[in-house]
Amino acid sequence: GKESKPHPGDMERMHRAIEQAKNEAAYVVVCFHSHEIKAELDEEPDYFIEEFARKCIDWGACAVVGSGTHEVKAIEVYKGKPIFYSLGDFISDRERAGTEYGIILDLEITKDTAAGTTKVTGYTYTPIYTVQENESPDGFRRVVRIEKAVEAYTENYLDKVTTACKDSMVYALQRIVERLKMPVEEK
Repeated sequence: GKESKPHPGDMERMHRAIEQAKNEAAYVVVCFHSHEIKAELDEEPDYFIEEFARKCIDWGACAVVGSGTHEVKAIEVYKGKPIFYSLGDFISDRERAGTEYGIILDLEITKDTAAGTTKVTGYTYTPIYTVQENESPDGFRRVVRIEKAVEAYTENYLDKVTTACKDSMVYALQRIVERLKMPVEEK
């Protein structure tokens, strides 16, 4: 496999940006977008993304949140702070398999005024799925919460999706849960 490193100039700019943000805000969450992957499969973040995300935590970020690689990736806890390598796609055109689902992330950030610290104290996520025109009863593409759409199918609601779509959602939910077991590894 290939080995990659972040660009030093990019790292310097990010370090300055985090330092500035820490002076202006109670907490810093770094969000990044990258299409780079470690291998043929889109399941792991590239080496330079791992190094970049960990450095952001070292410099003072409370959390790092990634997007861009189209698939939900694992969560790492580094020095007690979460790194979400990829939330997947919010809406997908499905140019390739595995990109029709993602998550909406909700971070719980708590400020301890006595200690003068702010940190991520929890998170929840909502698994979502892009239903294509040919999978919905009204012919419209839409983003749905997977659990609600599967419930609609199971309970035979009027707005249920096709059987193939429901099966794909169940598979997507299994993949999301599998990848987001927290923590992956404490570093």
